[in-house]
Amino acid sequence: MNCKKTLALLLAGVLAAGCLTACGKEPPKPADASTTAIPTTTTTAETAPPVYYVTATSLYVRSAPDGEKIGSLFQGDVVDVLGIEGDWCRIAYNGGEAYVHKDYVGVKTTPPPPLPPPRR
Repeated sequence: MNCKKTLALLLAGVLAAGCLTACGKEPPKPADASTTAIPTTTTTAETAPPVYYVTATSLYVRSAPDGEKIGSLFQGDVVDVLGIEGDWCRIAYNGGEAYVHKDYVGVKTTPPPPLPPPRR
């Protein structure tokens, strides 16, 4: 497969996953996994990582799914989602890990910056 087709398929997958999440639908999970890790990618001119943000006016941060409240985030705050566990996003929080409900987290994908013109 050539480079342009590979890039087009990769971008289509990222956009489709972002659209599903933003619409409140979760991308399909592997059949045998209860925890879905969000793949980590290296940012290059071809890819841009998704940006996750709080959509609710305020959102409790919890120690575990349905656990003790340990803090709050506010609308527009950017969160570093480490994985999704059922209805919960596992996030990086205050140097550790915590959980927020996925219904109140949105995703925004930004197109990659344009490539510079080829040298002649």
